Amino acid sequence: MQWFRNILVPIEGDPAQQPVLARAVQLAGRSGAAIRLVAVVEDFPWYTQVVLPNADEIMSALVRERSEALDHLAAQLGRDGVEVSTDVLRGRRRIELVREVLR
Repeated sequence: MQWFRNILVPIEGDPAQQPVLARAVQLAGRSGAAIRLVAVVEDFPWYTQVVLPNADEIMSALVRERSEALDHLAAQLGRDGVEVSTDVLRGRRRIELVREVLR
């Protein structure tokens, strides 16, 4: 019986210390589901653009760093036979997670 086809796992902070990830891997193993690891990077407030002229570069570096961390985590899980995809979203966390579920 296949309970789940896809499991969305929001990753916040250090990807290596995510207790929900172990549960998601367990569920994916039992049901044959794919795991989608998602990190959300919230955009800087508008006034940050005024104060920091290189805010776009900082944001790009932050997105790249999160993406690399998720890819590393996905590679580890992939070695265990779990199908894993990753994505870094930009925006408000709650809204972006709901959008991802709807997709």
